[in-house]
Amino acid sequence: MDLKELLEEQEKNWPKFEWYLLDMEIRENFPPKAFFHKSMWASWLSKIEAGEKEDEEYLSNRANDLSTYLKSDEARKHNIDPGEILADESYASYKVSNNVYAALVVSIWSKSEITLKRITTLTKRQLNLIENLNFDFGSQQKFLDKNLGLSLSAFTEFDHMNAIRILNNTYKHEDGVYSENPKKPWDHLTTTIAKAWGIKQNKEIDYTAIPIRELIGIAHYFFNELHQKASAEVDARR
Repeated sequence: MDLKELLEEQEKNWPKFEWYLLDMEIRENFPPKAFFHKSMWASWLSKIEAGEKEDEEYLSNRANDLSTYLKSDEARKHNIDPGEILADESYASYKVSNNVYAALVVSIWSKSEITLKRITTLTKRQLNLIENLNFDFGSQQKFLDKNLGLSLSAFTEFDHMNAIRILNNTYKHEDGVYSENPKKPWDHLTTTIAKAWGIKQNKEIDYTAIPIRELIGIAHYFFNELHQKASAEVDARR
């Protein structure tokens, strides 16, 4: 094979290689269950859980100290309520944990947006499409439906992926309070998901109860399905 033939062969195979690289990126961002323990998500969760354990130990020791203090003459003199002190400190600890878990949800959705953008951008370039491409979730759904015949809402994990988006937006724009606007049904959680994650209408979301490991698995399966179908459709149309 001479140089010209070699270059032609590389050019021919390059589009598939780009999809291969994207597959590796998806696996890095959202690893399968067997490799989760090696991921950045596992590392972050480990640090968060270690911090929560330290807080639990602190609060336990604090309760013992306050119990001892309560028996002192000074405590009786100042009418100190140890229960109120513990409640305040416990709530402060919870708020920190809640914000940290919410930040993980935001990070998962941010990675999801980047991955979806990579897929649609690669599709547009390899098919030589000249239309403008907006990168909001709704616009990218329409792009994939129009150009590849892929309806994301029919994907197995679509409802859960949309739920991650809703959790992200609720924390960032609604102070963590989940509410449903009748005019925006796409921003509603399914009844099943809301119940499973303990989310109630017009109530603050408890992000510490959101199953982070499960969200990573959801994103893995969603983008694995999208990658396989999108790459096949682009290859067939190219």
